[in-house]
Amino acid sequence: MNKKEDITLFYGLYKSPVGDLDYFISENGIFQLSTGKDPFLKTQRCFTTIDASSEGWLYKEEPLGDKNKILNKKSFFEKSRKLAERLEEELDQYFDRNLRKFSLPFDLSFYTKFQLKVLSALTSIPYGKTFSYLDVARLIGCPKAFRAVGNAVGSNRLMIIIPCHRVIKNNGRMGKFGGGEDVKRFLLNLEGVEFQI
Repeated sequence: MNKKEDITLFYGLYKSPVGDLDYFISENGIFQLSTGKDPFLKTQRCFTTIDASSEGWLYKEEPLGDKNKILNKKSFFEKSRKLAERLEEELDQYFDRNLRKFSLPFDLSFYTKFQLKVLSALTSIPYGKTFSYLDVARLIGCPKAFRAVGNAVGSNRLMIIIPCHRVIKNNGRMGKFGGGEDVKRFLLNLEGVEFQI
């Protein structure tokens, strides 16, 4: 497990056709994109969050002699704001059906090696296609581990960017989704996969 201490995250909100999406950006890339129902950040103790609208925060309560710390925070804020703009542009294109694959850097800290293997496999599922948990298990060379694959898919913090919505049950049914089944159905229908039930 990759653990870090005192990670600073930039927070923003994207208004999407499926409702408000919270996003968090670390110094390494997009850290989380979710409907706000994801409890990951709420259960961790090592995150400091800078809100996209709170640039003034960078200059509050800093020791006068620690100018590097202030400069580093300002640099992080500016870099994160640029990445946030790219993320929102790509999400706009995705929801307008003009983007099939995201080109953003993302941060996959806090995942196990197995989870990383599964999440990497999800990025290879083509736009407008679905794979079953068994398909993903076969793809990573662990055909008997489809239940573990299901748990790893459920750990995805980057909805839409890492397309866990394209994974369905082995029996062909839609299955659960962290953002809710209505959101999953909407995303699949947007990509041309019809799920009515």
